[in-house]
This record gives sequence, structure tokens and C-alpha cells, in this order.
Amino acid sequence: MILTEQSFDGLVSGDDKEIKEVLPEMECTAQLTKAEIKDTQRGGKGFSLEWTILDGNHANKKVFEWHNVMVPPQSDSPKDIDNAKKASMSGRSRIADIRQALFGSKDLGPHCATTMQFRYKPCKILIGHKKDKETDELMHFIKKYTHLGAGGVSTTATAPTTP
Repeated sequence: MILTEQSFDGLVSGDDKEIKEVLPEMECTAQLTKAEIKDTQRGGKGFSLEWTILDGNHANKKVFEWHNVMVPPQSDSPKDIDNAKKASMSGRSRIADIRQALFGSKDLGPHCATTMQFRYKPCKILIGHKKDKETDELMHFIKKYTHLGAGGVSTTATAPTTP
């Protein structure tokens, strides 16, 4: 598995920081235990997220995500500027999906101004598989986030599919 500025999905055991396994495709309850906004090597910004699985045979395992929210263009060409905007919007859309799952609303305005407010709120996540484009290794990613609403009412946000 390769850690890049563009994407990172990894799983480690609850006790150490070594990537050990790819989880089976499954739905589970998880909560964000770390959420930070970090700078990228190219001058952008992204969300670094650590989820902790709360139930089932994989309780206490960690799932990591990275979502770019500000991607600077690689050059002044219109194509690079457009690609940077699309990458930024994709990351922002995923963060909105996570807000929907954690709080029941994508648009929280000033009520969700810091990453601290994301932490320790459970939701359902659906873990899927994909192959790393560079190494052809199987890796997991979070396909879907589902809000744990009152009375069993839930809302769902699904990962965009890539061709």
C-alpha cells in the first residue's frame, strides 16, 4: 500500500501502527477518534481521519482516510486549474458526507467549525475493496457512511465510483 498526498486508506491493529490486514467488505459501527486538518507537500490542505471500529470481530481496529480539501494546481494551465478544483470539490464532498453521517446534516454552518466536533460520534461505515493502481495490491476504503438516526431512521452517503 502506498501513502501519497492524494489518497490513503489503511488499516492497523488497535495496539500498533503497522499496516497488518485488509478488512473484509462489511458494515460496522465506527467513530472518528482523530480528525486533523494537515498541510500537503504541495501546499494544499487535507483531512486526516482515524476511525475506530466499535463492534464485531474487528472491534478496536483502526481505519485511516485522507481527503484533500484544497488542492493547488500544478501549473497555470486551464486543465491543471480545473483538475485541482475537481480534486478539492471531491474531498469536500466526502467531508460533507461524513458530516451527514455524524450529525444528520451536510450543512452545519458555524456549528462544525473545528475537527474536534467530529470526534467520538458513532456512525455506520461500509468498508469496500479496490486495487492500488501502482502496486495492484488489494486495499480497503470506506464506501458509505450512514447516520445512526433516532428510531432506526438513517441517511446514507455513498462514495463516488471511479471508472
